[in-house]
Amino acid sequence: MRKEIEVGAGEQVRVVGRGGWVYDLIGTESGADVEVSNPVEGGGEKFFTFSTVGNPYGAGKIVQERTLGISTEHGRIVGALILDESGKIVERFSWSNAVYAKRQTVEIVAGELFIAGASKGHLAAAFMPDKNRLDGLVGIFKPTKSETVKVLEMEDLLLASI
Repeated sequence: MRKEIEVGAGEQVRVVGRGGWVYDLIGTESGADVEVSNPVEGGGEKFFTFSTVGNPYGAGKIVQERTLGISTEHGRIVGALILDESGKIVERFSWSNAVYAKRQTVEIVAGELFIAGASKGHLAAAFMPDKNRLDGLVGIFKPTKSETVKVLEMEDLLLASI
């Protein structure tokens, strides 16, 4: 059975979902905004947050790894693709996966990725899937240090493949 909920301006309704996810409906003059998060004990969130707050059209934006993202000179890195010498992807994960699922530390020092203290490679590129709908870059790490780090967006890859 489907229920409709009316939320008045300034009112808020919270729905607690499976896996720790929380859905907040926030009443506005023209309807309602929504905020989605997966809070952790002691502060912060896992995986991502989603919010429509501030967008006059009601569209939302996903902020990946809002509290675990690592700021670099190229942008905020939220996960990794780790390549081997031949360029094949050997590992792929988000920071939440490493920190909360595997209980490992994650840090980037001078462009080098360390997971649980072990070097996983050097930042070669940072990829942004969709700047209008997602906030956060996936770092692409290779065994050898690159002279420059490329920052790529989805359209860069699409145009390069044509």
